[in-house]
Amino acid sequence: MDDTDLIWLDHVKVSLVGRQMISMGFNSNGRVTISSTEFDGQTSWSASCDGHHYWTNLCLGLNDKVSFYNNWLHDTSGRSPDIGYPSTWHFFNNYWSNNTGHAFSVTVDSSVLVEGNVFDDVKTALEGESAGVFVVNATTSSACSTTLGRTCYENIVLNSGSLTPQSMTNQTTLNALVSAKEPAVAISAATDVASYVVANAGIGKLGSSAQASGPSSVSLSASSKSSYSTSSATTLATKAAKTSSISSAITLATKAAKTSSLSTVTQVASASASTRAAAATVAAATDDDECEA
Repeated sequence: MDDTDLIWLDHVKVSLVGRQMISMGFNSNGRVTISSTEFDGQTSWSASCDGHHYWTNLCLGLNDKVSFYNNWLHDTSGRSPDIGYPSTWHFFNNYWSNNTGHAFSVTVDSSVLVEGNVFDDVKTALEGESAGVFVVNATTSSACSTTLGRTCYENIVLNSGSLTPQSMTNQTTLNALVSAKEPAVAISAATDVASYVVANAGIGKLGSSAQASGPSSVSLSASSKSSYSTSSATTLATKAAKTSSISSAITLATKAAKTSSLSTVTQVASASASTRAAAATVAAATDDDECEA
């Protein structure tokens, strides 16, 4: 996209591309919405030599105004996204998973609001030198009330690096979001985001009952985080049992083992004869990846 306006990218799957999955040109891109899209980074041609796609979302437009929500970014290793030049972005109710590098890299004087998202097994959720990013947590969630007229939603971070940048310009970011005149949006707590996004992001998923309502809005608590983690593991293990690819099943079951008990993963993954090898391999699986010749 370059020098565009009123663009809506919805229910798309992007995978196995040469470079950027999304590229925003140097000219302004106004009123852009990217929603319910799956960015699948699984690849045999990995710049990071670990089966993960590096060039995910490169966002370099001057004064871009973008709403980014209900998207699933998985198996990437960088630029997820990389935001440069002054622009305004609102990231909410997205699911990042299995990222071996970094998710957010924000440079120059951008204004980025990050709320109600889930970061699951992301090595570096936000690079330390990123500025102009308002990351909502328990301490800052109420800061939105005066400017936006509502309380912002916390993010959930599981088995991931810190989501706290070195410097935060919360009020500047909120003011920029108001100036961008983003239409009213329905934002939910992060507790149900992962299961909802996996079920609804990508192609062939229009018209489901879950898509119509979105993630349910519930309060965030220590107990709900624990329940979410177990539910997420069960979902992953179930996917492992259904997949036709042994290698994919091993990856999914291994990831499930990081958030729940190995016995649960073994029980679910063993339900399918085609993937029984996955359960047996989970205990021995490691994160050490090598480049393929």
